[in-house]
Amino acid sequence: MFNENQIKKTYWAVVKNKPEKKENTLVHYLIKNEKKINL
Repeated sequence: MFNENQIKKTYWAVVKNKPEKKENTLVHYLIKNEKKINL
């Protein structure tokens, strides 16, 4: 599955106001929080 790019990620978000669209595409990159300690 990984070699054939059949895996897709879906990110959910909590928002204050109702978005204009039900779905959309994120055009920014996600960055790692270097200050966060993972246990």
